[in-house]
Amino acid sequence: MGLSGGLVSALGFTLGPVIGGLITYTLGWRFIFFVSATLSFIGFMAAYFILIDDKESRQRTEKEPFDFVGAIAFAIGLSFLLFGITTGRTGALGYWGFLLAGLFVSFFIWWETRTAYPILDLRLFRIVPFAAGNVARLATFVALSTNELMMPFLLQFALRMDPLEAGSLMTPTAIALAVLSPLSGWISDRLGTTLPACVGAAVMTVAFFTLSTLGSDAGPIDVIPRLALLGIGLGLFQTPNNNSLISSVPPNRLGVASSFISIVRSVGRSVGTAMATAIVSTRLLAVTNESAPQDSTALKMVDDPALLKAFMQGYRYAYTAAACLGVVALIASLMRGSPKVLAVNDRRQKTKGPQ
Repeated sequence: MGLSGGLVSALGFTLGPVIGGLITYTLGWRFIFFVSATLSFIGFMAAYFILIDDKESRQRTEKEPFDFVGAIAFAIGLSFLLFGITTGRTGALGYWGFLLAGLFVSFFIWWETRTAYPILDLRLFRIVPFAAGNVARLATFVALSTNELMMPFLLQFALRMDPLEAGSLMTPTAIALAVLSPLSGWISDRLGTTLPACVGAAVMTVAFFTLSTLGSDAGPIDVIPRLALLGIGLGLFQTPNNNSLISSVPPNRLGVASSFISIVRSVGRSVGTAMATAIVSTRLLAVTNESAPQDSTALKMVDDPALLKAFMQGYRYAYTAAACLGVVALIASLMRGSPKVLAVNDRRQKTKGPQ
């Protein structure tokens, strides 16, 4: 878990901002999508030719019909939720988005509890480590997406760095994640998953709070330690949390459990981006008195002190909200159970050997 989910992912997160900043600086932002498409194709070919095909699992899955109703209801509900978050500041339109999201998500839950082959087995949430771990994971990724969205704006428009400088300055988080993830995996094998996950969530909370204190006069010496601290917290949290999630479910439900972990990450990133956008846009709209932010609003921040001040207010509110989500992740991690119990269960599973 530490090597695959932490180290490998961190290498991608490290190279991504640097390469993206270099491409934007030299060729323009559109070329980023050509590179991303090429890398996606390489990943597809690698998965097709390298990954081992579990024929037994596939044959068993082929006997179960796909839950199209549940998948469509979940997709529509999530879409309306994001729509409501991003348009909530405009009034009734956002309220309709939240209402429709609630209706479709409620239908999704109702349907999943009654269909014979649900896309998501809701009975898994009766397992406390699984339920608590996913709450912590969701809160964490909502908070992390705030940093991924807001930090480039701070670096480029408030601190007036070019895309290459901003991309390079984003790497301390990923570097710290790469260093800590294997170590946290080693720690969780010996001390259980609760303690390192709780410490990691607490460190991330402190990191988000310190990031919220940055001002428009900040420099690299102010930004780098805070982003590195965020990476340390994420490195301590992510591997033990994922380990707890996977090891808490029955072996025959690992496929559903692992897919839901990915869903939580995607939902968290989407909701976090929409939330941070809504918070900052609300402050900018209060200054511009426009019904919606214009394409040039961000560019005007460089020369408009009022816009820059409004952005910095929204920035602080967004990171304060991220720090609160870190507290939620910490509380959820504390609720997952005793680390000694989980460690004993892990050892028992290892002594049984492969099934």
